[in-house]
Amino acid sequence: MRPPGWGHGRAWGVLSVVKSAPTLDRAFRRGQLGPMRRAVVVHGLDQAHDALAAAERLGLAVDLLSGPGAAAYAGARWWLAMTRAARAAHAAVAGRDILDCADEAGIAVEALRAGIRAIVFEGGKAQAERLAAIAKALGAEVLQSRPPALDLSHASAARRIEAWLAGK
Repeated sequence: MRPPGWGHGRAWGVLSVVKSAPTLDRAFRRGQLGPMRRAVVVHGLDQAHDALAAAERLGLAVDLLSGPGAAAYAGARWWLAMTRAARAAHAAVAGRDILDCADEAGIAVEALRAGIRAIVFEGGKAQAERLAAIAKALGAEVLQSRPPALDLSHASAARRIEAWLAGK
């Protein structure tokens, strides 16, 4: 089973010609993408700590990704406070904290203005272009789709986190 976002003709805003997980893996191994950072879906502070602690043990960066559409039901300020607390406890671990805004342009703008530096926005092209301009002015980025990620809400995910981060 492929993670969400694979095989849709775009590789989560990184390389538009990549169409599948095997192609992305080959491009990474050939050095065409540079260091690959893995994403982990976290739904709370404990999961964020777990993801960051695993990355710290391995000496790797990790992107923390919210649940789908979390900006609408949890809010940007919650995400910002939670990720800041987790990152403060694991300051050596680099990575982005990505809030999923689904197709909610108004919520996406609020998130960017609140200080979120990376969002997922899957709305219309015109809205996405306007959001990208706002994000650029604020030093943030807009991803067109969710990156492949290990969701820590799944029962076996905690046992697989280090292997996921290491690319195994």
